Amino acid sequence: MGDMAAERGDYLFAKYCWDRVVEVEPNFPNIYRKLGLMTAEHLRDYRETAAIYLHKALETNAHDAEVRAALAQLVEGGGTKPANEPAAQTPETNEPTTNQPTTNQPITNQPITNQPITSQPITNNQLVLITGATSGIGRATAEIFARNGYRLILTGRRVERLVELKNRFEAEFGTEVLLLPFDVRDPGAVEAALANLPESFQNIDILVNNAGLAKGLAPIHEGQLEHWETMIDTNVKGLLYVTRLVTPGMVRRKSGHIINVGSSAGKEAYPNGNVYCATKFAVDALTKSMRFDLHAHNIRVSQVSPGHVEETEFALNRFDGDADRAKIYNDFQPLKSSDVAEAIYFMATRPPHVNIQDLQLFATQQASSMVIDRSGR
Repeated sequence: MGDMAAERGDYLFAKYCWDRVVEVEPNFPNIYRKLGLMTAEHLRDYRETAAIYLHKALETNAHDAEVRAALAQLVEGGGTKPANEPAAQTPETNEPTTNQPTTNQPITNQPITNQPITSQPITNNQLVLITGATSGIGRATAEIFARNGYRLILTGRRVERLVELKNRFEAEFGTEVLLLPFDVRDPGAVEAALANLPESFQNIDILVNNAGLAKGLAPIHEGQLEHWETMIDTNVKGLLYVTRLVTPGMVRRKSGHIINVGSSAGKEAYPNGNVYCATKFAVDALTKSMRFDLHAHNIRVSQVSPGHVEETEFALNRFDGDADRAKIYNDFQPLKSSDVAEAIYFMATRPPHVNIQDLQLFATQQASSMVIDRSGR
């Protein structure tokens, strides 16, 4: 994959793939040579990293003239250590990916006109980070921001889905997309990814904390500990890990907007929902308390709290992939993921003096978490 990406000019994705090789097999033949030469030539924002790769390559073959020439050119350009000075760090292994070489000048995108949502004029340099972007609400939210000219950082565990989104958004909308494949439950992975953003992707204007899931539907005395831990680690701790790393930059700049994806389950508990409801009640409380902490820094904090939503993997995750049990929407029309995405986009595009603190939405046939007209679509 890395070789194919390099051939088509997708150098950051090639770097990402080859860095994964280094993680698995640090002594893979010529891997540091490939990384060093490509990074030095095509990724100017990573000059220090290129020098590290080239030093590593020389440890294997000290007489490689092409590597020495590339390293000498980096040193002449400034900002790197001379070839005879040992490197003081190891190469990054969680670099984000994008289809275009990173430059010091951000790519500008014109907003798409004739959209159904009336919003404020878009600053085409605005940057949105969306967690859990590989499916459901996160995917739909990524699409509506891409369609309207925003730059994106997309996170998720499934790399192939992220790459598909990036390729499609760039082709259809001309969107600049950075990919960060990691699991929000892993604080080390979150920190490694967000602490090593390229300079042009460091000022995050909007954070959409979307990653979340439900596991199991059982009374408290029959619940599975693994399900509970997965929900708590994803819905609460994952949100905290990402928010903790993004908010300092917003505070420094005195601007930003955080939108947490909550749930009607964070407003009213229901039978067998115990721990899932508890995590979404936590999101509701965190949203309110974060707003207290951040409003003095001109940072908006909002929440969207939907009821049943189809076009997501919610039910499949809840029932551990059991497709038959996951057929919970056949007898009524729930919300679609795009409905929630439009609500998020609406919140994000209000005038600077307006903060929609919480937006709760249901399908017309759903009056509450448990009261649903199931007479058919």
